[in-house]
Amino acid sequence: MSQPLDRRAVALRLLVAVGGTLVALGILSEGTPPAEAGTRTLAELIAPLAPGREVADGFVLALPHRGETHDIVLPARRSRGGRTTTVELHLLDRGTWRGVRTSAHYDIAWEQPRSTATQNECEAVTERLASVVRANDVRDEVPVDALTLAPDVPRPHIARALSGARGGRAFAIAALLALTTWALATLPLGGFWAGAFLFALGLALRVPHLDVPFVRDQDVQRLFTGHASLVDIFTGIGLRDRHPPLYFAVLHAAQLFGQSEAVVRAPAVLAGALAGPMLVLAAAVTDRKVVLAALLGLVPATSASFVAHSREVSSLPFYALVLTVLAMATVRYQQTGSRGWYSAVVASVVVALFTYYTAVFAVAALLCCLLWLGPTYGDARRALGVGLACGSPALALAAYTFVRDRGARLAAESRPSLAWGDRSVIGTAEAMADVVREALGPALVVAAFVAVTYALRRREGHAPIALALVLGSFVGIAGLAPVARVQPYYLLAALPVLLLAAAWSPLPTHATRRLAVVATCGLLVSTTVADR
Repeated sequence: MSQPLDRRAVALRLLVAVGGTLVALGILSEGTPPAEAGTRTLAELIAPLAPGREVADGFVLALPHRGETHDIVLPARRSRGGRTTTVELHLLDRGTWRGVRTSAHYDIAWEQPRSTATQNECEAVTERLASVVRANDVRDEVPVDALTLAPDVPRPHIARALSGARGGRAFAIAALLALTTWALATLPLGGFWAGAFLFALGLALRVPHLDVPFVRDQDVQRLFTGHASLVDIFTGIGLRDRHPPLYFAVLHAAQLFGQSEAVVRAPAVLAGALAGPMLVLAAAVTDRKVVLAALLGLVPATSASFVAHSREVSSLPFYALVLTVLAMATVRYQQTGSRGWYSAVVASVVVALFTYYTAVFAVAALLCCLLWLGPTYGDARRALGVGLACGSPALALAAYTFVRDRGARLAAESRPSLAWGDRSVIGTAEAMADVVREALGPALVVAAFVAVTYALRRREGHAPIALALVLGSFVGIAGLAPVARVQPYYLLAALPVLLLAAAWSPLPTHATRRLAVVATCGLLVSTTVADR
């Protein structure tokens, strides 16, 4: 049993925490953050075309916005005889879609389900845009995600400073953040102090500049859907989206404070900032050392992938929080058998199913894991079963959405390059592997699986429970890819749970080995944060 720290040890840790934070801020302030404008703007790439100018055959370019699959959407509209027709154009990195027009670095195509013009008109408008892009695409490659749109959301000063740091400077900042987190986590009430630090860091990276105009069409759609009445959200307009209606109710509650861009983005910002502290809480309530969870919580707090999605009108950070709560509640209910944790398991399953349709695969995998763990987990299995029964209306909505999307699926089969992309199971799995690599880095992923393997050897059930949610999400998204409009980045919501699996793995009993594991974790986290 660990001994309480004496006053000198507490003072030393406080000194390390304060000093580490101040030095990290000092290093950050040494350089000027890189300008937010990219090396190329979309306006330069499509000039002389621009919003409000005719592309071809009377079709006028509307305001461009970012799509859901690392693309830029450029609608072109024409009104004749009281009827408006649309050609929805897409600009993507070259090689994303097959059988489409290309320039040196980009794919240019039109999307069939959302274009109401004739095929010949769509082809003519697309060819005109492609010819302009080819003429301007003569510089070094700039990914579509790096092309600047005029109203792109500027990132906070600290986020730009972190992303602009390179090499030893970046690692020094990350290591100081890890050292500060360790010092706070090992104080009395360390879980509280480390969680508060991670929450403050998460907010600092997410809160500033939230009041700029939306640049993604789905953000605007979600704002208007959330503004509808709760009755309409759960019985009307909220059922027409490809996602379940619960998050629209969250947006509805947020809009009680106004309809500004900042207000509507706030739920995702708060959920994203809570991702790191939630790992600490999950470790604390399940009787695990919080130091590993606190160090690993730095990754969702600072990783660019997590930060970007939590600055949109996105349900992804909220869903990530729900999956973490589900894993925590399942383990804690198994430990205590209390009614409160039973209710938490049931509620987490229901909320997950009504937030993302792919949650059913995560819950099914968790159920299989509990079956594999044996009869001692029978109560937890029954709680999951009750949650599935209570959430069954969401499964009916998922089936309805699948049938409703039949037209889009047929379009994908006939012209796979022009619908939502030619997605196979293997191709989607590879794309999700890229998502994991970008968000966590290969070293941390390998370390997480090694930690889970160690937990299995020790016959510990905590880590496999968390891992099951991740693997279920991965398999479900990949399996749905050929028949449904799912995106590889959906897996991002399950990655905090993968980190939780590593945090739940038991530490060695020997003090020296335990210290070595914590130091290795800090080093891996520092490397990951520095590279992200």
